[in-house]
Amino acid sequence: MQTLFESPVFTGYAHWDDIDTPGTEFFHRAEFFCTILAAYEGARREEHCGLAVDDVITDNGDIPYIHVAPNALRRVKNLQSVRNLALHPEVIRLGFLDYVEAISALGCERLFPDLYSPSTRSPLGDRLYKQMLPSLRAVDFTPHQIRHFFGDELKQEEVSREFRADLLGHGGESETTERYCNPISLQRQMVHLLKLPVVTAHLKAQPIRLLPWVVAKEIAPWSKAGKAQKRAPR
Repeated sequence: MQTLFESPVFTGYAHWDDIDTPGTEFFHRAEFFCTILAAYEGARREEHCGLAVDDVITDNGDIPYIHVAPNALRRVKNLQSVRNLALHPEVIRLGFLDYVEAISALGCERLFPDLYSPSTRSPLGDRLYKQMLPSLRAVDFTPHQIRHFFGDELKQEEVSREFRADLLGHGGESETTERYCNPISLQRQMVHLLKLPVVTAHLKAQPIRLLPWVVAKEIAPWSKAGKAQKRAPR
């Protein structure tokens, strides 16, 4: 897992559309934060890829968290998937809340607009997987194995099956299905989340830098619509 986080997408790459060649460029983007969320929050691929800005809660107690629930952007797998997940301190250290603020300031509803194209109905996670495939192959990993890492590490720390199930969205009806939950439940989560190994400790927090076409609110240049727009005569 730590080797995955030594990939160029986390340390620096050649250009915004080439995240596999080492270089000096770096942008805060879905490939960066969605992978980190998978490692420290245990969410399913589509759960974090389809987060809305409003799903990040910072005004309900001392522990910020994400609210995983159906929204205008995507569904969730089942009723048990609806839950609140306390944000691990490492996610915050690496700039996630600052990123949320920057995306919100643009007026975006989607937390990860760089995964969206108006010309496709494919799951957002498919785009993430396509982008991350070279990095994942280099360490013989799949997105599901990142989530498995989360559950297995908690198991090794003897966190109860029921509590692991609640965090992973496998459990029965959870205490934390409402957007504004009891902050005490988040404190209980944090006790266990802090048992996870910090596999990104080598990464330096950097000032937030969004993709240029996200800032310009342009159609994703990798999409069919974006490519057609580029080819159109001016």
